Amino acid sequence: MNTIYAHTLDQAPPEMWEPLYGENGHAEKVATLAEKIGSQFGGTFLEPYTKVFRLMGEIHDMGKASNAFQEYMHRSWAGKAAVSVDHKSAAALWALRHVHHPFLGILMAYALLGHHSGLGVGSHFLTGRGEPGGERFQQPIIAEALENDAAMVHRADVTYPKPRLHMDSPQELLFVLQLSLRMMHSSLVDADWLATEAFCEPQRAEERASIRMSSIPELDERLETAMSAREAECSGAINALRQQIRQACLAAANKAPGVFKLNVPTGGGKTLSSLSFALKHASLHRKQRIIYVIPYTSIIDQTARVFREVLGEDSVLEHHSNLAEENDSEANRFLSENWDAPLIVTTNVQFFESFFSAKNKRCRKLHNIANSVIIFDEAQSLPTEYLEPCLALMRSLERHFGCTLVLCTATQPTLETDDQFNIFRSGWREGEVQSLIGEAFEAELAVKMKRVQLRFLGAQTVDSLLAHYRETGVASALFIVNLTRQAQQMFNSFQEAGVPGLYHLSARMCPAHRQQVLDAVSARLKAGEPTVLIATRVIEAGVDVSFPLVYRDRCGLDSLAQSAGRCNRHGELPAGLVFAYEAAEKEYAIPPTFVNLRDAAYSLADLRRLKNSENESLFTDDCVREYFHSYFERRGREGVDKADIMALVGKQPASLYSWDFPEMDDRTHLIPPGQHTVLVPYGTEGEQLREELIKRDRMGLLPTREQLRRMQPLSLSVYEQERKDLSPHLECLHHKAGIHMLSTTSLYHDQTGLGRLSDSAPLLAIC
Repeated sequence: MNTIYAHTLDQAPPEMWEPLYGENGHAEKVATLAEKIGSQFGGTFLEPYTKVFRLMGEIHDMGKASNAFQEYMHRSWAGKAAVSVDHKSAAALWALRHVHHPFLGILMAYALLGHHSGLGVGSHFLTGRGEPGGERFQQPIIAEALENDAAMVHRADVTYPKPRLHMDSPQELLFVLQLSLRMMHSSLVDADWLATEAFCEPQRAEERASIRMSSIPELDERLETAMSAREAECSGAINALRQQIRQACLAAANKAPGVFKLNVPTGGGKTLSSLSFALKHASLHRKQRIIYVIPYTSIIDQTARVFREVLGEDSVLEHHSNLAEENDSEANRFLSENWDAPLIVTTNVQFFESFFSAKNKRCRKLHNIANSVIIFDEAQSLPTEYLEPCLALMRSLERHFGCTLVLCTATQPTLETDDQFNIFRSGWREGEVQSLIGEAFEAELAVKMKRVQLRFLGAQTVDSLLAHYRETGVASALFIVNLTRQAQQMFNSFQEAGVPGLYHLSARMCPAHRQQVLDAVSARLKAGEPTVLIATRVIEAGVDVSFPLVYRDRCGLDSLAQSAGRCNRHGELPAGLVFAYEAAEKEYAIPPTFVNLRDAAYSLADLRRLKNSENESLFTDDCVREYFHSYFERRGREGVDKADIMALVGKQPASLYSWDFPEMDDRTHLIPPGQHTVLVPYGTEGEQLREELIKRDRMGLLPTREQLRRMQPLSLSVYEQERKDLSPHLECLHHKAGIHMLSTTSLYHDQTGLGRLSDSAPLLAIC
């Protein structure tokens, strides 16, 4: 071989290709970028090993230094038949042989082998005798590549400090090591993709380089200016308390990084108060970015919109599935790839699943999460079935990767462990979770922000509920139920009874339809017009509506508190009324598959009996703590790690070679698998999108990114059986992409959304 090449260029001779080595070679470019990324891990578990990042960049493509791979590149460029050649295994084998360290060699091997195809299976690194160097490493081209790498001896001289392995348990150590691997892998993938983009797609690289985002200190100053002006214009007791909450958050910003709770009643302004803390704290402690993690896509748009109102249009990176095209700027598209932005708004699904994924597209951003402030909005909605691995992740990010965490909620879940309560092996120890505003102020707020009276009605039919509502003499009310079918049938009954100002809201309606309903309901309430909304729990979190009356079917204490947050939200009345009841109809019983809802309802019933209470005193901190203790004990250890993710991570250091990242990926689904997306012909946008997709299908072209984004507000999720039931009524708009739309509007009601073809069709999620 003469020059060893890393990349070709279409229609360009070899002398214009990118060399692998040398000052302008691909390896040096990746090494430089990886070294820069590695420098961001100061103060974390990986700080002693930052030289590893440069080393991985230098050797990641050493497998290309073989005659077989160079011939493959030349033949492919010339349009001749060519067989792909493994170029990843050589670097992985080099790391296993030459990095003499208790764990770095194997971590590097995982990252190097997965820098194109994703994280793999550790057992592949071993021979049949259990020694490093499995079957894939026996290929002759690997030996050739290692021999042709002139700098190999020099690189082998690198030494590393002894590891800092002071952990609470061997399992915590294993979790931190696999998280370290994910950070290393993410860093290498991002550096490799950025360097490749710069050579192969220079125009795209220039567009990326032209993006300018405001710094954290700039955003901090901008927020203070906007909030000062806004607070000067607001009056009233509730607004005064919101200002005190925000000032208390600002005062806490100089506290040392750690894990905090912001536990204030619903409607207390947690969103902007937590952002105020995060920006100030990040400025003082030099954190990289702020990441705002939200449980539901139904409220993420609203949060991002609030942030833009006070910080400016180009201040927020949104990364979630419901992003409408008009909000998806070029900057947002680029920065979503690796989260290289100061303020990010995302979802629980995107955040947590990325940390348990094996796929490079999802893993690429992970290194940019270290040394950040992470705010978990509605912390009571953390995914119960995956709570143990999620807690292990959150605790590791806080203890070992420089992150400050804020748990925002009106009903703080019990995430700590002690001798009496040890459901979570990975929970924080008593006293580790600090109150951001102080326990005394929390107690004061619970009294001063009391805006509702809670009453339990017992078993109620739809007819008796309607009679009860009418007897109150109050014009507007919100009814929250558990099942989508229940909401639709209650709406029909109320409509037949002539209830004025009647609306429906559930997951049977596409996001665009739901937003239209919320806009109409908000306008009517502000105008003082009679308004009755029948909704599922999509209304419970992050929706800024305020009813004088709220009725809530069986649920847990946290959901009941969220429902109460839609009642007298801004203190318009001396007190609003919240009525908890139990649907008397057998068909509205909690389905056996809804284990979380069932256990939550039982735990609330237990609390009521224990406290002998039927009023709002159940919302006190002590009651909330006892409720969550009861709930998590019902779930048991198996119920908070249903996929057994922690077992895949392992419990002993020998587990390093047993990691199976694809299996971990396959098991981690915060949203249950088996759902299908169906488009609905809602509004003029639905018909226009239908015509565009059919046209592209006929042309043999896949949908554009813009079209895929526009699909989101018109999409519904259905399970497999209902997808089959709907199949005669679906039109295939794009065969290759598998995009289907309802072919008739008769199945999609303009008030209640998608109807059900038969009672045998399984229920959708309760929201």
